[in-house]
Amino acid sequence: MHLNPKYRPFESLAGKLLISHPMQRHDAFRHTVVLVTGHGKSGARGTILNRPAHKSLAQLAPGFAPPPLSEVPLYEGGPMQRNVIAFCGWLEDDAGEFGFQFGLSKEVAAAAVERCPWAKMRAFVGNAGWAPGQLEAELRMRAWVVTGTDILLMAETDGDAQWTAFLERSNPVLRVLAEAPEVPANN
Repeated sequence: MHLNPKYRPFESLAGKLLISHPMQRHDAFRHTVVLVTGHGKSGARGTILNRPAHKSLAQLAPGFAPPPLSEVPLYEGGPMQRNVIAFCGWLEDDAGEFGFQFGLSKEVAAAAVERCPWAKMRAFVGNAGWAPGQLEAELRMRAWVVTGTDILLMAETDGDAQWTAFLERSNPVLRVLAEAPEVPANN
């Protein structure tokens, strides 16, 4: 037991989703679904999952992707480390179990597609990052809704539709705010 009533032990959000609050106006994170890929006392990092770039990997960097990956759709993963590409896939593992895998290397992603041609893959350019305490401050300001992952919803939706679906699943009341016009006078 801790003597400070406001004390809460640190709880990592790695593996969770951050759904941006409908009132969040920061362009980099407006209407986003972010997979938290790392979270500790030294800060947090994640990848925006729902910003399609409307390009394939081959269109971004001809010759970078071997043929099984050349048509993989490209996504804007965040404003930081724009020289980094991460792959994710909805794949069957060696035990025959279907699942979501994130942070695959180009080689592992290519081998997975060759082994399982029906696998759904995505490539992400860049990522998001938070300094120590920054994400926690944003959570206290309610800039984000924290929720668990849903691999089917992640695979079947995209863009604002994915954001709206996760927002409604997490807090149906926020759906009303999500559908409201940005400028009420324009209603």
